[in-house]
Amino acid sequence: MNLLAVLGSPRKGKSTDILLEKVIEGARSAAPGIAVKKLTLIDRDIQHCRNCLACRDSKQPGPVARCSIRDDMDDIVPDLLEADLLAFGTPVHMGYATALVMAFLERICWTFARPARGS
Repeated sequence: MNLLAVLGSPRKGKSTDILLEKVIEGARSAAPGIAVKKLTLIDRDIQHCRNCLACRDSKQPGPVARCSIRDDMDDIVPDLLEADLLAFGTPVHMGYATALVMAFLERICWTFARPARGS
């Protein structure tokens, strides 16, 4: 079993990071042998979605549609595909998840949804 823990706080080592570490600790306690990878979004170059719709309209075979943006998401997609579990840690800014998390979620939305796959 693989857990991908995603830290969406820009402040490493602070409250949200500490809480996410507690989630990881709990997962290891509940499932000995679980493989854990922690993704700290502030350390990655994840550009904002440009709404080009290349991923949405993609008909290429495979589990994900390729985004037109070349950045660190290229390295993160395999980790997402291998993950059985996802844990997100994000503070709430202005009533929402951080911009780091929102950019990450926007970039994986159509990439994994693949609506054109059924066509």
